Amino acid sequence: MSFEGRRRRLWLVLLGLLGVAVCAFFLWDGLRVRSTDSQAGAFSYQHAALPLPASRPGEAVVFTLQTANGKRGFTLRQFQALPAVRYAALQPQVAQQHTYQGVALRDLAEMAGVAGQDVRVMGSDDFGATIQAADYMKYPVMIAYSAEGQSLTPAQKGPLMVVFPNVQAPQRFPSKIYGSQWVWFAESLGRAP
Repeated sequence: MSFEGRRRRLWLVLLGLLGVAVCAFFLWDGLRVRSTDSQAGAFSYQHAALPLPASRPGEAVVFTLQTANGKRGFTLRQFQALPAVRYAALQPQVAQQHTYQGVALRDLAEMAGVAGQDVRVMGSDDFGATIQAADYMKYPVMIAYSAEGQSLTPAQKGPLMVVFPNVQAPQRFPSKIYGSQWVWFAESLGRAP
């Protein structure tokens, strides 16, 4: 093969690699950011779904989805591997703002097969709240597992807690109405009765 032929072949290989890189970027960007609707705006995922780790012997299930086919439990490590959102929110009961990270209710409802329906989140203290589909489908309402990058402790109402984006959308999620829906010690989600 002549020098010119090798040069042309090298250019084709480089262009092919560039094309693959551009496609990979757009695929990654599409997984990272999902739009809700034009009224609520877009919200970003901190990370897409990660490989779900196997549970370790003795590792406790901290969250359960009630599905039409039964229950699906997650350890804390497994829950943290699900797609994650992150944003600042004002915890209404203690009037403190933190940056929370957790799993969007919309994603959990999809996994449970109840997306678009009102859901019921229950805490280990038997307190529960019904969260409207109109809220979690349009806004990144989450089950948080960390605040300021640190795992939520029982003193912070963890390891899991419902969080509303009340800093992003204060008119949509006023504390007087939504403050009681911040389920502490969250442990399960299912279709609302």
